[in-house]
Amino acid sequence: MENGCTFQRHGKGGHDIWYSPLSNKHVTVDGKIPSRHTVNAVMKQAGIKYHF
Repeated sequence: MENGCTFQRHGKGGHDIWYSPLSNKHVTVDGKIPSRHTVNAVMKQAGIKYHF
């Protein structure tokens, strides 16, 4: 990905675990993100500045 995030593994219940080098954290991402607010929260956890 352009922000350096890498896929780590599949989690439970349709979630995926990604690693963000920007925040040095693992981020859990739902396979079916219901709203832009959820997307913004995930991006904030990953240290990505862009918002929808």
